[in-house]
This record gives sequence, C-alpha cells and structure tokens, in this order.
Amino acid sequence: MAERAKILDLANVLNRTKTGSKKGIKYGDPEYMILEPVVTDDMADVGMFLGFRRKQTADEISVLCGKTLEETNKLLWDLSMAGVCFVNTIDGVDKYWTDLWVPGIMEMMANNQENVDKYPQIAEAFDAYGIVRGAKTAGQFPVGLGLMRVIPIEHAIDGETRKASYEEVSKYLNDNTVFSVSDCACRTVRESMGEGCGHLKEDMCIQMGHAAEYYVRTGRGRAIKREEAFEIIKRAEENGLMHQIPNTDGPGKTHAICNCCGCSCLSLRTAEMFLNNDMVRSNYVSQIDADKCVACGECVQACPVNALKLGQKLCTKTPIIEKKYDIPYDTKWGPENWNPDYRTNREASWIQVRVPARQNVRLILPFRVT
Repeated sequence: MAERAKILDLANVLNRTKTGSKKGIKYGDPEYMILEPVVTDDMADVGMFLGFRRKQTADEISVLCGKTLEETNKLLWDLSMAGVCFVNTIDGVDKYWTDLWVPGIMEMMANNQENVDKYPQIAEAFDAYGIVRGAKTAGQFPVGLGLMRVIPIEHAIDGETRKASYEEVSKYLNDNTVFSVSDCACRTVRESMGEGCGHLKEDMCIQMGHAAEYYVRTGRGRAIKREEAFEIIKRAEENGLMHQIPNTDGPGKTHAICNCCGCSCLSLRTAEMFLNNDMVRSNYVSQIDADKCVACGECVQACPVNALKLGQKLCTKTPIIEKKYDIPYDTKWGPENWNPDYRTNREASWIQVRVPARQNVRLILPFRVT
C-alpha cells in the first residue's frame, strides 16, 4: 500500500496533532488506516480546513482551501457521506464540522455499510483504535466521566429516592424532538471481522438532534418519532442489551443512545478487556435482593460483562477464599492485568436446585463498588 501524505496530514488535523510530531498520527495508525480507502487527495485538501465542532459553510471553506464553491460543495458532501464530518442545515444553509474520533468519526464511518463491505480495513481500524486508546485510559477517568457510559434500565431505579435525571433514558428522549435509528456500528464492525455475536444489530442505535439530521441525510439511519425510540429502548431491554450514551456533549446532554452487548461493544471492552470498569459504568450499582433471589444463576449467565459469579455454599467445611482484584487506580496497569480473551474467557454457573440465596449461596462482585 502506497503511503499517502495528504491522508496522513488530514488524520493529524482531525486528531489536532502535527504530522511528524511525537504525538502525531503515523502511517499504519488506526486513524490513518480508516481514512485511507475512502478519502481522496482532493477530499483531504478540503477536509484540512474543517473545524473541530466549529460549524462552517462551504463558502467559508472554499476561500480557505482555494477551490471553487461548486467543487468544495461536492467534496464536503463526499466527506460527509464517508463519515469524516457532520453536516446540518443551520439558519437555512448547510454547515460542516468534525468531532472526536470515538465516539464520533469512526462510528459514522462504520455506519456506511457499503464502504465497510467494500473496505474491511475500516472495521479493522475502528477495532484497533479502541485497543490502542483503551490501554491508555485505564485509571484516567473518574466514575461516569468516560467518553461513553452506561445508563441503567430506568424501571430498575424507579424506587430510588436519590434519582438523577441524567441517569434516565427518558430524559434524553424527552429533551429532543428529532430522532433517527441506525444499525449498531460495533456489531457491524464485528460481523465484518468475522466475529459476529448474534445480538440484535438492525435498528438498534438511536441518534438525536444534530446527529439524527446527519444520519437521515446521509442514509445512515431512518427518521423515527419519539414513540418508536421508546419502543426500541424496550426491545433492547427485553433482549438483554445495555444502554450507553456518548458522554461528550456536556452534563445532562447527549446526541445518541446505543443499545450494547458485552460481547461486541467496542466501548464496553474498556471494562472487559482492560478491566477498567469505572470509565464506562453509571453511578448506580446493582444489588441482590436476598428475599427474592433463588440462586438460579441466570444473572451470572446473562451479565454482559461477566461481573457476577455464584459464591460458595455457606455451610461448606472448606471455605473458598475470595479473590481480591486490583484496580487501575491502585496498580501499575499493563497487559499482565488485562483479559484479552474476554469474549470467551467467561465463568459459567452450574446450579441445578433453586434454593433461597440467603441460606446457602452468596454473590460476589469482582470489582470495587462505591
């Protein structure tokens, strides 16, 4: 594969780094590889002048890049279709801007199914980016402040007296008026790599506001009403999927609600592969109701991140010593602490008799609870 200097320069502009610098993107990096198959040199010439979350018209960018307005318009649309930038009609005129790699550009590029089918390296680059960046984030984010975070099933916290609206899915749906739905980008990527899991993929991820307008205009998703968005949330919960939101729009705001599974989600991998739970988890922690638990083990089998396991029988003569788990904040965190085989390295539960858990079984949470 020939090295393309203009694509490398564009990758660095999108990354807000300088080509050739110590922290700059290099040939072979995921950020370069995801752009290379679909971005032409002419597109890169225009993309160099896109602003990070700074909305500009084609007229403004045309002056900066030195191309005619007609050519600039076409190339900006090509960049939008590829997933490199957003486009929205604002005050009657189209404006363009870029965002983060993840959540942002890479999901948008993966949601162009035609390109992913034609160029599998788009999927491979998205996957590789999460591995590279995930390793560097361990211990760096306080609880709930990761780029993505889990939102609990709302009816599970209805009785909580200290509920926070920003932890409720309904808040985000009720705050918005424009919605779209698309296939799950992560499961699309996994399927392209031959690692599909079988969980619901089609019509699973909800976009809102500016993201919804972009997804509909570029054919990545279809427009839906708020009522259908709530139906999608319900269907996701019935199929054991977890809600996650991009956590990058400011407190109490988001432009998307993803419905994720632990085996394919490239965000939940932060908790599973790198054992960096706090980065993605919500402020709520599940509790076991001992009066209702019958020790069937179903929660152990269903947990997307394998966070539960059945403990010992309390009456045993040879107690099992509970394993203590290090966490990224307390330990130098490297590959020796990771679980690279997390998709298959899961503990199974084997329980034949339903008995009250409070009498002879306890559950163990293998991570710190605050």
